Amino acid sequence: PAGKLMQDDNGVLVFEAENYDRNSDGRWVINTTRGTPSGGASVVVPNGAGGNESGTQLEYEVEFKQAGTYYVWYRASGDNGNDDSSWLWLDGARPAER
Repeated sequence: PAGKLMQDDNGVLVFEAENYDRNSDGRWVINTTRGTPSGGASVVVPNGAGGNESGTQLEYEVEFKQAGTYYVWYRASGDNGNDDSSWLWLDGARPAER
């Protein structure tokens, strides 16, 4: 676990997926052989491991220095069209404007 993530002085917050705080059901595993991830590792739920949107989550503690409008960008990929789902939740739910 990475611990609480904080913005830098320019208002930017960047982190690697494998530096999560909680792996809710333990299905996510670190992978160092798939693709070319920055930092040399990615996280995957292996085929056949099961899981679902509300239970198979990686959670990150993030603290912003001040209130404001923030943009979230993330990069995800799948091996094929059967492995192409990803969800982003903020404060425990899907954002209404997603």
